[in-house]
Amino acid sequence: MTWFSLMIMSNIVLMQLKDILDSNNQPEEEKPETIPIRQFLFNKPMMSFIVMIQNTYILFRGFIYFFIPMFCESHGYSEVVVSLLMMVYTEVAMLAESNLSDRVVKLKNNMGMYIAYALNIVALMLFVFMFDMFGLVLAMVIFGISNSFGKTLQQLWFLKQKPAQQYGEDKAMGVYQFTENIGESLGAMVFARIMTTEPVIASVSSFCAVIGALGFGHMVINKKEIAEFNKIDKEDGS
Repeated sequence: MTWFSLMIMSNIVLMQLKDILDSNNQPEEEKPETIPIRQFLFNKPMMSFIVMIQNTYILFRGFIYFFIPMFCESHGYSEVVVSLLMMVYTEVAMLAESNLSDRVVKLKNNMGMYIAYALNIVALMLFVFMFDMFGLVLAMVIFGISNSFGKTLQQLWFLKQKPAQQYGEDKAMGVYQFTENIGESLGAMVFARIMTTEPVIASVSSFCAVIGALGFGHMVINKKEIAEFNKIDKEDGS
């Protein structure tokens, strides 16, 4: 069953990538000169972001939308409880966005993006150590806070990078959405694996350690890009 799912997902990936490549085959006079998609993707700030930040961040949706319904069902909770948990997640995200977004965006070194990333890890570890409904509600609140500004700051980072500017913002966003779909597809499989591997605490702790190391690694290897990002923000604010 796993191999069959991977084959289907591979076909979807290939078809979406073909659409992105076909969008580049427009007459030259209709668009300004841009870099090719290969040069855009295989570039340190772009590739490191996609692999180390975007997809690892979006993996946590597998916990929210895949594991939580299974957890509630196995503990005798109805679908109403699942709906209420999802409501907590979305409502917290909406309320926090209006109160936190502007403040977090102003943080130096694009720290807001890394804070949202870290909050996902905290939420998951909190639930795993408590492993009850109270812990799940707390986790959903923290996930909601993370979601309120995390994705917005990731998109800002992605689009303000020089390769994205050279490739074109509209096409860059197409790639962003395409790679995000990969992370969402993998999230369910990842959490199906780690949440059923005993002991769960050790399995999830190892997962979170790897995710945390990737986030820290992105911050270290992109020092120059972070400095340039700060410079752009300062110029935009002046």
